[in-house]
Amino acid sequence: MALDRLRAMEVFARVAERGSFRRAAEDLRLSNAMASTLVQGLERHLGVRLIARTTRRLALTEEGEAFLARCREMLAVLDAAEEEARGARGTARGLLRVQAPVAYARIVLAPALPRFLEAHPGLAVELSSRDAFPDFVAEGLDAAVYVGDPPAAGVIMQRLGRAPLATVAAPAYLAAHGAPATPADLARHRCLGVLSRETGRPLPWHFVEEGSLRLRDVPARLACHAPEAAVAAAVAGGGVLQMISYAVAAEVAAGALVPVLDAWRYPGPPVSLLLPARGPRPARLGALVAFLRALPLPS
Repeated sequence: MALDRLRAMEVFARVAERGSFRRAAEDLRLSNAMASTLVQGLERHLGVRLIARTTRRLALTEEGEAFLARCREMLAVLDAAEEEARGARGTARGLLRVQAPVAYARIVLAPALPRFLEAHPGLAVELSSRDAFPDFVAEGLDAAVYVGDPPAAGVIMQRLGRAPLATVAAPAYLAAHGAPATPADLARHRCLGVLSRETGRPLPWHFVEEGSLRLRDVPARLACHAPEAAVAAAVAGGGVLQMISYAVAAEVAAGALVPVLDAWRYPGPPVSLLLPARGPRPARLGALVAFLRALPLPS
């Protein structure tokens, strides 16, 4: 009975993550009927509804949301216990759920993950891309990469480095308008802005002036919500852009964008690996930590 309850919890957690009994059953190599039976049996055992079912979608009830967090904790402990019982402390196996900022995930982490998985054939990774502080319990995350100063306590933080900010423009723009010689010259240039997700206003530009960080509000005739759109506009000759360095590293390497104002370059916000403050540390998480710490950031 205890084993059935654990299996039912595993199925419930997978249904919640996948949003579908069918997809959860496929993941766990069960029939749809068996997956549904296990979750229904769990609901009867608990005396509450965990999932509200409609013809179009599934949604967790309030009790289901609370129980999901506990399920994930228990399943993580069980995974760690099984690894220890097998004597597999040094062998990484299982699923890792990782969150990273959108640009970091696309440009830095995702291209490197195939090499990580090739080195650890017993591992699988689910990578989510979000420019937000991670919710380890609600999302069932094992680790997260965060750019900036973490806004909350309750996590373990390991510094991975910094992400310098690069001020760039296309060769065609510089040929037509010249290069700014100092940050003050930006007032006379076309500037491309990136809108803050919090304020909806263009993000200020960062420069080191006279040995100190200075934030400048530059006039942005074109401001974009998506950083990728701002990079595309800069490549097209739309103006001067300041962007986190790895987001324009490929364009700079190809000559599509040229750095300017390097003498005032800001070394950038910290890039950190965040782990939940409590919980098991199985071998698979140790492998991920070692990999991320060795992963270079484009300058």
